[in-house]
This record gives sequence, structure tokens and C-alpha cells, in this order.
Amino acid sequence: MTHSDPPAGSPEAASPPGNRLRARAAWAAVALQFRATPVGASLLFGVTVGVGVTPAATAWLAKLLFDELGRGADADARHAVSLGIATAALGALSAVLLQLAAYLDELVRRRLVVEVERTLFAKVDEFRGLRRFEDPAFHDRLRLAQQASEDAPHNVTMFTQEAVRSVAALSGFTGALLAVWPPMVGLLFLVGAAALLARLSLARRQVVVWELTSARLRRHLFYRSLLTDPRAAKEIRLFGLGGFLHGRLIRALNDATEAELAVARRGALVQSAFAALNALVAGLGTVVVVAGAAHGRFTIGDVTLFIAAAAGVQGAFTGIVLQAGSAAEGVRLFGHYLDLLDTPDDLPRGEAPHRPSPDESNCATSGSATTPPAPGYCAG
Repeated sequence: MTHSDPPAGSPEAASPPGNRLRARAAWAAVALQFRATPVGASLLFGVTVGVGVTPAATAWLAKLLFDELGRGADADARHAVSLGIATAALGALSAVLLQLAAYLDELVRRRLVVEVERTLFAKVDEFRGLRRFEDPAFHDRLRLAQQASEDAPHNVTMFTQEAVRSVAALSGFTGALLAVWPPMVGLLFLVGAAALLARLSLARRQVVVWELTSARLRRHLFYRSLLTDPRAAKEIRLFGLGGFLHGRLIRALNDATEAELAVARRGALVQSAFAALNALVAGLGTVVVVAGAAHGRFTIGDVTLFIAAAAGVQGAFTGIVLQAGSAAEGVRLFGHYLDLLDTPDDLPRGEAPHRPSPDESNCATSGSATTPPAPGYCAG
């Protein structure tokens, strides 16, 4: 059965494959890391939880240490030293976990690239006909699928890791903020949620730009290959086509670049606005807590814990926002990859070729190269 594209104007044609397959693409990208390297992905998950928990634990220990030191002459030196040693040990553990997480992340990324490339080009090799390879639209889809195979699974994997790490960090830091000044939790979560929604909107715009500029980039590569192909050099110089092709090349590249820069400008403005808002909220909370400490409502440990917790919550939200944008782009692109894998062959599968029996083979080879055997030669 041959593959036919949806008719123009139909919902299938109006909705890009990346939109239709987003839910499936997200699940497939997450599951792919465990298929590519089960042990590495599982270890990375556990290490990521540890990376998220240690900063909050360190902040709590630092609070206890400063509170103990703030007692002055009544401080328990042995207890203070124990807290200092525990804080330093947690810092060392955090550094080791970060290095281990970086290695495991690189391991998972490389295994993902191999697995996705193997699957993609095995599918391309299954197309027995040439019609798809002569179709520019198929090359656009293939380029998007290749782009997705390089980055999309890893981006989704990075988002899952960041989400796990951030949830672990938020669970500790949120408790610290609730213990010192509860309104800060609502302010930070409100700003973080707004930043997340804005980043997802930017991610959708980015993928739309990639889809719209795919044909322009394909034309750019085509003109560039013509200008550097030794087989075409003679005709280009004979007919004076160099300037024409060069102009087309630059025009295609400029069109794609301008579309990309428009999204980048919008992203820079939005992220700058939320960064300024985050700084304003953090400054407001710090002023309130410091003023409370000056009036005896908070201890020095409370102030240090609040500052560390506010920075930790903001850092967790920032990580989620950045990775969520990359993951959203990756999921939409990965839909093109899955759509290509679902594309059927362009030629119908016929019956298996007839294989001659040994007697037929002997009969066929009994004559000379130009004279077939006489009728009935092999009958007996």
C-alpha cells in the first residue's frame, strides 16, 4: 500500500506532524534513554536526586551553624565544629555528585545519538523506491528529523533530570522559606510559573520558525553545493551564473537568519523582564527579613537560610524554565522524527521472486551462453 499525503485543507495537512505527535513524542523521548543505556539512565536519575537535595541540606546546616555561633560565649564549640564538618562534607559530596552527573549525562547523550541515528537511517534504507528522495518536501522532513535526532531526545532527557533535581531542591528550600517568611513562597512560585509559560510560548515560536525555514535552508545548501561542485563549475562559468547563484544563496540564508533573530530578540526581552522581576522579589524579601532580624524577630541563621533558600528556589525555577523550553522544542521536533519512522515504503511489496529448483538450475546451465537447451532436454 503506497503512502499518500493528506489533501490540502484537511486537518491533517493543517496540523504539522510535530503537533499531532507531541504526547507520543514526549513519552518516546523519555523512554528512549532507558532503552539506549538502562544502567546509565537509572544511575543518572538517582544522582540527579542527590544533586537536588544537597544544597537545601547544606543551607539548613549553615543556619544551625550560624545560630550556634550567634550564641557567643554560650555556644557549644563541639557542636559548632560538628556542624562545620558536616557542612563541608555535604559541600564535597555535592561537588562529587555534580561531576558524576556530568559524566552520566554525557554517557546518556552519546548512547542516545547512536540509538536514534541507527533507527533513523535504518528506516531511510528501507525505502526501496526513489520517489521520496526526489521529493523536496521529503528532504525538508528528513532534515527536521535529523535535527531532532541530534538534540531532541537529549533535551527532553535534560528536562526530566532538571525537573527531578528541582523538585528535590524545592522541597527543601520551600520548607525553609515557610519557616522564615511564608509570603515569599507565593511570590517566587507566581513569578516562576509566569516565566515557564512565557518560555513554552517562545519554544513554540522557535519550532514554527524551524519548520518554515527548513525549505530555505535546503535551498541554501543546494546553491552552496552548486557553487563548489567541480562538475557544475564549467557550466556556471560558461553561462555566467555565479553571481545569480550567489545572490540566491545569500537571500535564502538571510531569510532564515532574520526569522531566527526575531525569535531570539523576543526571547531576550522576555527573559530579561523576568530576571529583573526575580531580582526585585528577592530584594523585597531580603529587606523584610533583614528588617525583622534588626528588630529581633529573626536570627542570623534565619537570614542566611532565607537568602540561600530564595536563591535556591529561583535557581530551581530558572533551570526548569530553560530546560522546559528546550524540551518543548525537542518534543515538537521529535514528532517529525517519529512521523518519518511511521512513513510506509513508497513501493508496494510484491511476491517473493521465484527461486528455481536444482533440476531447473541444471537445465538452465546445460546449454551454452547463446543457445538454450533443446526442448525436452531435461524432461527425463
